Amino acid sequence: MGLTLETRHRTFMGQIRNRVKRLLRPWFCTVTFWLVPLYTFFDLPANNRPAGFTLAQTYQAGLTGLFNDHLWFLLLLFWVSLFWLAVLPLVRRTGIFFGFALAIAISLLIDNYGRGLTWYVLWQTPGQIIYFYLGYCLYHYRSRLAELFEKKSLSLLAGNLFLFILSGLFIQMACFSRFQNLTRHRSES
Repeated sequence: MGLTLETRHRTFMGQIRNRVKRLLRPWFCTVTFWLVPLYTFFDLPANNRPAGFTLAQTYQAGLTGLFNDHLWFLLLLFWVSLFWLAVLPLVRRTGIFFGFALAIAISLLIDNYGRGLTWYVLWQTPGQIIYFYLGYCLYHYRSRLAELFEKKSLSLLAGNLFLFILSGLFIQMACFSRFQNLTRHRSES
């Protein structure tokens, strides 16, 4: 998904319109015409939609983004791509390491202080911000990776790719668990 940030021929607003059309419109139509009527008719309990909700209550939960059992990942992709579209010009000027630092910092902030942001799956974005940037870097430096592939063996390239992905996992798990332990310790004191 990070490769979608490389579309330089569109304006910022054009890219936002494209994401609304490709990500939010299908989610909205699914919630409006399928999920809400179906879950209300069969009175199915679901994520942020208790049993016994009326049609109006279910529509309210659905349209405010609280009830999002299906296609939740479209909302997640929208928020993450919106964030990177906004900050990518700054990252391009400052470099790849600033991008990683920004991804980690924003992810930590959302992870620790954004747990109450249940609307439109905002609370699920921390890890995805990091992986989205990793995907962007892989796509952005694809020519260098192709040169490496041509000059070196496949095992070296596979090993580097594995380490790249593993570093993303490590960064996500290590930073979040350390920061959570720090904030728990401070709140207990």
